Order: sequence, then C-alpha cells, then structure tokens
Amino acid sequence: MTAGPASLAGRERTADELAQKVVRAMVEGDIDAYIDVSATDVLLDLVVPFWRYQLVGHDALRLAFAEEFLPGREVVEQHVTRTADGVLIELGATGLQDGQRVTWWDIHHIRFRDGDVSEHIAYCSGLLDDDQLRRQQVEAPWVRQR
Repeated sequence: MTAGPASLAGRERTADELAQKVVRAMVEGDIDAYIDVSATDVLLDLVVPFWRYQLVGHDALRLAFAEEFLPGREVVEQHVTRTADGVLIELGATGLQDGQRVTWWDIHHIRFRDGDVSEHIAYCSGLLDDDQLRRQQVEAPWVRQR
C-alpha cells in the first residue's frame, strides 16, 4: 500500500482493522486513538441542529470532539455498519454539560483512504436535557428501543 501525501507514513492496516479501531475510539471517547488512525488532512463535516460546518486536520478533530466526548460520557446505544469505503456508526450517549445531564444521538459516516480515516461526516440530534426528554416521552413516545 502506498501512503498518500496526507497519510502518516508506515500505516499498513486492513479496512476491517481500521474500522475496529475507529469504532473503539468513538465508543470509548479516545480522541488520541482516533487521531492516530486519521489522515493529517482528515475532513470533518459536521451537521448539527441549525448549522453545518467543515474543519480539516487533527487539531480540528480535537476541538470538535471535545463536545462529543463530554465529561462522564456514556454510550447507551450503538449500531455499526461497514460500508464499501468505511464504517457507519450510530451512537446514543449521555454526558455532562455545565454540570447538567444531557442526551444526544449521532450518526457518523467515516470514510477511509490509504489506510487512514479521510472523511468524517457527523449528524447530531443536538443535546437534550432531562426536561426535554420527559416532554418527548409524553408528546412523541418511542415505539420500541433499538
């Protein structure tokens, strides 16, 4: 395998190995492990309520995932699907923001190139506090847990 100019030299891993590392880093909230498997020019394309923005590079990953990997973060739901060029990860999580418990759901479409993560597209529900969750259960109760 020939590493592209934006890849970190010496990376020889299969797509399945890379997918396993990516999923583990995302579930465990380990930004260093995630950066370790990401190209230096990794594109982060984030779609959050009322906003979309793109960032490039490891520093951008560290900044953006500071909000994903909140203190006390616990993944309460996960679904993983391998794609032809990467992995799709659905996560439900809780964590603390400003001392208040919040819950959110994300879909992460992660693409690989030359043995590294090259693109990470994330769609986030936004953060729901306990009052919003209670209101949702009254006004739009879930039919089933996944």
